[in-house]
Amino acid sequence: MTPRQRLLTALGGGTPDRIPVTLYEFSHFDDRRPADDANYTALRDMQRQLGECIVHVGVDIGTSMQDQNVVTQGSERFDESQTSTATIATPEGPLTTVLRRDAGNITWWRVKPWLESPEDCRKWLSLQSQQVDPDPTPILQMQEKVGEQGLVWYGPGDALGLICGMFHFDAFAMTLMEDEGLILEMLGVMSERINRGLKKLCAKVRNVGIRFWGPEYAGAPLLNPRKYFEKLVTRFDAEPIRIIKESGNFAIIHCHGNMAELLDYLLDLAPTALEPLEVLPASTANVTMRQVKEKLGSKMCLMGGIQASELELLQPDALARRMREILNVATPGGGFVMLPTSAPFEYPLRPEVVENYRVYFQAVHEASKA
Repeated sequence: MTPRQRLLTALGGGTPDRIPVTLYEFSHFDDRRPADDANYTALRDMQRQLGECIVHVGVDIGTSMQDQNVVTQGSERFDESQTSTATIATPEGPLTTVLRRDAGNITWWRVKPWLESPEDCRKWLSLQSQQVDPDPTPILQMQEKVGEQGLVWYGPGDALGLICGMFHFDAFAMTLMEDEGLILEMLGVMSERINRGLKKLCAKVRNVGIRFWGPEYAGAPLLNPRKYFEKLVTRFDAEPIRIIKESGNFAIIHCHGNMAELLDYLLDLAPTALEPLEVLPASTANVTMRQVKEKLGSKMCLMGGIQASELELLQPDALARRMREILNVATPGGGFVMLPTSAPFEYPLRPEVVENYRVYFQAVHEASKA
């Protein structure tokens, strides 16, 4: 099988000729990591030689804050700390966000969110909805470029992810508890934009993984899922999942953190796949791979299971044992893709991390031969 065929087979719940294995959110097709880092180059080459590519592409479906009114300031240097500021004009007054990137780190962190008060929420609601006709060209061009080396992913986020992501998490939770109606109004507006944009986009593309990040915000430790998951996630995600699946594309739910209380809700949503599967003994998890497999494995493709911290910190022998533990549980019956819970973001990348990723890829190849 080709890498593309392996991924398609696993997403369909089947068993390919080899367990698909990939990096998290980057490949040699879409990587923005520093080109001068030989260890990141080695990691990209390893993916190309030993794994399947999941290539991320951005498309505007009418949910972005980055319209023509946004002014952004910042540079693209990795060797010094820096900030980036963006401001958008609304009929009710300006909204501003500030991001910071530390020296030796390739990730931007949001230090001032777009929304910090109910007044900011009303400013956002005053923005007129953008009537966007999504341009599928970036996706179609990347599909042609990737060919049989993998699949293309698009990650618009769901209503909860996009709204919560404009706050600091604690401020979102406090606003929800103090004025639930305001948050639900914002989720409704965002949901309409998502559904309208996805209907147009999904009519023009096929075999694209469309990835919703956001459901984890309705779980512990931020919120009580028994009180909030159906209200904030199920209510707004069921329709876009239906749109995606009926159009011949793949609905992917991204969910970090404690999943024990979310498994039944995720089962009801019935996405094509769930990732990245934080499982015990990770300190951020409260469910085992066996529990996830038994509950969801026959209903959706499972993607993940190995912590990024394990890839960065374990000794090679310990990592090989951990990989065998995961694969022995996750692979029977098919419908599984090996995926880390995140990508490395240190700069420069340590060579021992690259060697651990070699163990990661080799463990999958060895398990596939067993």
